Amino acid sequence: MSLAEAAVTEQKYSRPPITEAVFEVRFESSIEPGLSEKVFRQFASAYPQEETLHNLGVHVNVNPANVQASHAQVQRDHVVYRRSSNDRSQLMLLVPNAFVVSQLAPYPGWETFFGRFQNDWERFKKVAGYQRIGRIGVRYLNRIDIPIPAGDVTIDPKDYLNIYVKTPEALGQQVAYAGQVLHALPELHGNLLLNTAIVPSPLFDHISIMLDLDVHREGGAPQLDKDIFALLTQIRTIKDDVFEHCITDAARSLFNR
Repeated sequence: MSLAEAAVTEQKYSRPPITEAVFEVRFESSIEPGLSEKVFRQFASAYPQEETLHNLGVHVNVNPANVQASHAQVQRDHVVYRRSSNDRSQLMLLVPNAFVVSQLAPYPGWETFFGRFQNDWERFKKVAGYQRIGRIGVRYLNRIDIPIPAGDVTIDPKDYLNIYVKTPEALGQQVAYAGQVLHALPELHGNLLLNTAIVPSPLFDHISIMLDLDVHREGGAPQLDKDIFALLTQIRTIKDDVFEHCITDAARSLFNR
């Protein structure tokens, strides 16, 4: 049964565990640096805080016959343009081959976030023009914060997630784990990249589990706005279904406290 056929009812949570939501449009070719700078300036009013990050690479040449002749060369690879709102919760990034819109917690809901992406995409195109799209994706990073009961009772991740790393019981209690799964999504002509791990909790007397969902289509990506937005809406439905399949009622109860 496909995820679409499963038709899991979308849940509404008073405290959704979303720490970051991301729309990414990746292009088949890199945008010229001068054009990226123009796009970057165009978003100044929407995202007043700005950063220009240089991705550096270090190439080391080692001469075994003469160590003193060995040298390292720092090479500037590419520039990342990053803008954010004054409260740093809304972000826009430009890398040479991608346009990214991100929302940090508190998550305002799909309609608000999707509307912001549509506006930003329109503004991007007015300056950058048509750029052939190679990949479209939506990524949601969730952090499930689980309170540790009094008496330091062991918490089993299986009580909260239906996806976890299984090891032989003889090895004892897991202290930490990390796992990654790639699933094909035939109904989307795309893929789901799912990551989960126990991560450091920012809350006292809690453990936290990360559930990272990246739903995307790479190859055969739509080029027209109406088709792009329709694909993103389809991805949203699949993403919600995947999330509901991955969590248990014990986890759901945490999101409505």
